[in-house]
Amino acid sequence: MEKFTYNSKTVEVPSYLDEVSSEQYRQFLILSVLMNRGTISPGQFRVKWLSFLLGMKADYTMYRREIIQELDGQLEKLDGFFSYTTGKKGERIVTPILKTGRNLMQDFGGWHGVGDMLNGLTFGNFCDCLDLLQQSRQAAAEKDDPAINEIFQDITLKLYRYKDPEKTPAVPSLLAIHAVNFFSAVWDRFISVVKLSTFGYCFRSRHPRTGRRMIKPAGPG
Repeated sequence: MEKFTYNSKTVEVPSYLDEVSSEQYRQFLILSVLMNRGTISPGQFRVKWLSFLLGMKADYTMYRREIIQELDGQLEKLDGFFSYTTGKKGERIVTPILKTGRNLMQDFGGWHGVGDMLNGLTFGNFCDCLDLLQQSRQAAAEKDDPAINEIFQDITLKLYRYKDPEKTPAVPSLLAIHAVNFFSAVWDRFISVVKLSTFGYCFRSRHPRTGRRMIKPAGPG
């Protein structure tokens, strides 16, 4: 958690994705989609995200100059939500981090999904999702948007069930985006653990201050 001080008060907010609530995650996902579409810039994303976490009724850039300056000076505290890389032309690329083993949208508009780390998913559906994930990457390489949408829907229906199976509606686009990201995140974690174990390392306890998992040599203790 991080503390933001402004307007003579201090508010504690999550410092990375595994600390957010389901409501906060949905907002983060919505902002990620908007930035991916080019509707908002990375800078606007950070402003809107911080304003939401602080419980403000509008972007903090709409408040008094003193508040704007105070919060502008603390924006780096949100760095745990983003990755930063350099593009071919030297530009900075900002990417929201959506990878987590927690299912932060297990219940969404009448839909109920599997638990954290895909708990409750059958082995058959797991294998089907792996195959669909590979197909989605091929479709993305071919820029086949209709195929991508269909695959995203199929993956979602492997992870989620609607409250009334006989009246299952079309899968909401936000839920489909989440479902694919969630499955991909858990699979990536699994692959990372397998690779680390192969080389004599594995994930163990969490860091006492940051809460992040630490890597230690595999073996007793």
